[in-house]
Amino acid sequence: MPRGRINGDWDPADTAAMTERIETKIEEYAPGFTDRITARRVLTSPELERRDATSSAARSTAGPRA
Repeated sequence: MPRGRINGDWDPADTAAMTERIETKIEEYAPGFTDRITARRVLTSPELERRDATSSAARSTAGPRA
């Protein structure tokens, strides 16, 4: 069972805990998956929202929509 509680802050501890949960779930369906990981880049939900100009968070500060 994955360790770590997720508190909703998306700090490094949250990110590590969620990454472990996801990899563990994939491993259930694809044995050997985690052994094949050679590099990792994790983008959290807040980071994806910051990068997506069409997200609701970005629209709320971008002024009126056309």
